[in-house]
Amino acid sequence: MRHPFIAAALTVLLVCCTSATIYGQESAPEHVLMDMQVWLLPGAGDSSCAWLESGTLTVQLQAAKTDQGGPTQPWPVEFSFGGYRGGDEPATIDTTVSSLASTSTSVQLQGDRLYCFSFQNLVQVPANADMATRTQYWQPLNVRMAIQPT
Repeated sequence: MRHPFIAAALTVLLVCCTSATIYGQESAPEHVLMDMQVWLLPGAGDSSCAWLESGTLTVQLQAAKTDQGGPTQPWPVEFSFGGYRGGDEPATIDTTVSSLASTSTSVQLQGDRLYCFSFQNLVQVPANADMATRTQYWQPLNVRMAIQPT
């Protein structure tokens, strides 16, 4: 009686494990573009561009508290993402992070083109503020950007 049960159990195990392996191979691994904390000073924003493949881009943002005192709420930070010179217009993200809560946004990329993103600390400081004054308002931001290829 044990032999049919063992044979049936092994068959189920073999089918489940084999199909899990096959399904796992069907999707390409996620490509992490950025996973870091950036420190943003008020003033002109920081931007970068990269040639990206097609897929689903997921951007996770979370303001972090500074360890140097400062406000209980973070300074507002603007994040923008889009195709270079308006290319792939549906793949646009414009959001402002102004709390310690994590936020996540996904867009579909046509890919095989240049995409740009920028960060800007929106705190207002006098135009002639020196670096010592500006560094009193820096805001750390945890950023993770990843593409799941299609």
